Amino acid sequence: MFTPLAGILDQIEDAGLELVEMVLADAASWDRYEATKWGTADRWVRAHQVDPDAQMVRERTARERHAYLTYGRRYLGWGVFVIR
Repeated sequence: MFTPLAGILDQIEDAGLELVEMVLADAASWDRYEATKWGTADRWVRAHQVDPDAQMVRERTARERHAYLTYGRRYLGWGVFVIR
Protein backbone atom coordinates (compact mmCIF):
# COMPACT_ATOMS: atom_id res chain seq x y z
CA MET A 1 0.00 0.00 0.00
CA PHE A 2 1.21 3.49 -0.75
CA THR A 3 1.75 6.15 1.87
CA PRO A 4 -0.91 8.88 1.62
CA LEU A 5 0.36 12.34 0.73
CA ALA A 6 -0.21 13.58 4.27
CA GLY A 7 1.96 10.70 5.50
CA ILE A 8 4.71 11.63 3.07
CA LEU A 9 4.55 15.20 4.33
CA ASP A 10 4.83 13.92 7.91
CA GLN A 11 7.92 11.87 6.99
CA ILE A 12 9.54 14.88 5.33
CA GLU A 13 8.82 17.15 8.28
CA ASP A 14 9.86 14.48 10.82
CA ALA A 15 13.23 14.42 9.05
CA GLY A 16 13.55 18.16 9.68
CA LEU A 17 12.96 19.04 6.04
CA GLU A 18 10.38 21.11 4.19
CA LEU A 19 8.33 20.21 1.13
CA VAL A 20 8.71 23.16 -1.23
CA GLU A 21 7.25 21.77 -4.47
CA MET A 22 5.63 18.66 -5.93
CA VAL A 23 4.27 17.34 -9.21
CA LEU A 24 1.83 14.42 -9.16
CA ALA A 25 0.69 12.28 -12.07
CA ASP A 26 -3.03 11.96 -12.73
CA ALA A 27 -4.89 9.01 -14.30
CA ALA A 28 -4.76 10.51 -17.79
CA SER A 29 -0.98 10.93 -17.54
CA TRP A 30 -0.54 7.32 -16.47
CA ASP A 31 -2.83 6.07 -19.24
CA ARG A 32 -0.86 8.05 -21.84
CA TYR A 33 2.44 6.74 -20.46
CA GLU A 34 1.28 3.11 -20.51
CA ALA A 35 -0.43 3.35 -23.91
CA THR A 36 2.70 4.89 -25.42
CA LYS A 37 4.71 1.85 -24.31
CA TRP A 38 2.18 -0.48 -25.95
CA GLY A 39 2.27 1.47 -29.20
CA THR A 40 6.06 1.55 -29.25
CA ALA A 41 6.25 -2.20 -28.68
CA ASP A 42 3.65 -2.83 -31.40
CA ARG A 43 5.56 -0.72 -33.94
CA TRP A 44 8.82 -2.46 -33.05
CA VAL A 45 7.28 -5.94 -33.42
CA ARG A 46 5.75 -5.03 -36.80
CA ALA A 47 9.10 -3.71 -38.02
CA HIS A 48 11.05 -6.72 -36.67
CA GLN A 49 8.73 -9.67 -37.21
CA VAL A 50 11.60 -12.08 -37.90
CA ASP A 51 13.58 -11.00 -34.84
CA PRO A 52 13.91 -13.85 -32.33
CA ASP A 53 12.67 -11.52 -29.56
CA ALA A 54 9.55 -10.34 -31.40
CA GLN A 55 7.22 -12.96 -29.92
CA MET A 56 8.55 -12.33 -26.41
CA VAL A 57 8.01 -8.57 -26.80
CA ARG A 58 4.47 -9.16 -28.09
CA GLU A 59 3.61 -11.51 -25.19
CA ARG A 60 5.21 -9.33 -22.53
CA THR A 61 3.38 -6.26 -23.81
CA ALA A 62 0.07 -8.14 -23.75
CA ARG A 63 0.71 -9.28 -20.15
CA GLU A 64 1.69 -5.80 -19.01
CA ARG A 65 -1.31 -4.21 -20.72
CA HIS A 66 -3.67 -6.71 -19.10
CA ALA A 67 -2.08 -6.25 -15.67
CA TYR A 68 -2.24 -2.46 -15.90
CA LEU A 69 -5.89 -2.39 -16.93
CA THR A 70 -6.93 -5.15 -14.51
CA TYR A 71 -4.93 -4.29 -11.39
CA GLY A 72 -2.43 -1.48 -11.70
CA ARG A 73 -4.48 1.43 -12.96
CA ARG A 74 -6.24 2.05 -9.68
CA TYR A 75 -3.07 1.79 -7.58
CA LEU A 76 -0.24 3.24 -9.62
CA GLY A 77 0.83 6.79 -9.13
CA TRP A 78 3.95 8.80 -8.80
CA GLY A 79 5.09 12.13 -7.61
CA VAL A 80 8.20 14.24 -7.71
CA PHE A 81 8.89 16.05 -4.46
CA VAL A 82 11.34 18.90 -3.95
CA ILE A 83 12.42 18.99 -0.33
CA ARG A 84 14.95 21.07 1.56
